Parts: sequence; structure tokens; C-alpha cells
Amino acid sequence: YEILPVPGASSPIAALSIAGFPSDRFLFAGFLPPKSAARQTALGDLVDIPVTLVLFESPKRLTGLLKDIEAVMPDREAAVCREMTKAFEEVLVGAPAELIETIDANASARGEIVVLINPPAAREKMSESEVRESLGVAMKSQPLKTAAARVAALSGWSKRDVYQLALTFSDEENE
Repeated sequence: YEILPVPGASSPIAALSIAGFPSDRFLFAGFLPPKSAARQTALGDLVDIPVTLVLFESPKRLTGLLKDIEAVMPDREAAVCREMTKAFEEVLVGAPAELIETIDANASARGEIVVLINPPAAREKMSESEVRESLGVAMKSQPLKTAAARVAALSGWSKRDVYQLALTFSDEENE
């Protein structure tokens, strides 16, 4: 069966109704910052939230956003919904890299765009020793806050708990 959104006052709700992602709980985050570093930080703040993420993006910045989603949330599927309930409605769903290829090949990034990011998959929490090992590797090449956020995203631990554990590494070095 073909599923069509019913026109309404809200393109995010129309996008949620058609993309096939969970719609029982979602977070509308609006437009993220235009610069990649700030956008990755904003995505890092959202990575642990177990809901469908809803974003707005301009056609000119769409590819950059998808690259940043791939960098920060490599295991998450996204949906690019454009021109919801209008004549040129389009919904693309897949891994961010696949979406970039499709958009670049078809030059289809025009109009009003809603980007949805699938919630994180439930996963087992890493043990403390696994988190310590991952932190040790990450802290060799990244600042403490970034390393903690990335390890938290992969470990199932909260960013706060991983950051506190990372601080013990710094304390141990100073002794």
C-alpha cells in the first residue's frame, strides 16, 4: 500500500507519518548550527536520546549535515523528507552516506527539508574495563570531552559517567 501524509500545518509531523521511524516519542531540534564543528557538538548532545530526532535543514547545508550525522552517529539511519504534502514531495531513507550519493546524483536537495534520525538501537552496556580501554585509546587522539562523548555513544553509558571516568585518567596521570 502507498502511504501518503495528510496535509497539515506541520512538516515535521507529516515527515514522521511517512518515514517509517518510530513516532511515539520524538525530539524536534530545529536547525542545527551551520558550521560543521558546532553541528557535530550539537549532534553529540543528542546522540544518547532514545527517540526519533527531527531537524530542519536548508538545501545548501544538507550534505554537510548528513556527513556530520555519519561522523557522530555512524550506526543510525536517516530520512530526508522534502516538500512535504506538495507536488514534488520526496522521502529518502537510508544510511547518511547512501543519502548523500542519491542527493548528489539527482541534485534533488531543493525546497523545505525535514531530516529524521532513527533512535539508537538498544545495546548492551560495555563493562567498566571496556570503557576504560576505549577511553584510553580515544584520549590519545581527541580532547577529553570529545573522547568521553564518543565513547559514551558507543558504550551505552551516559556521557556524564564516561566523562567522570575520564577525569580519573587525568587524576592518575597527575599523581
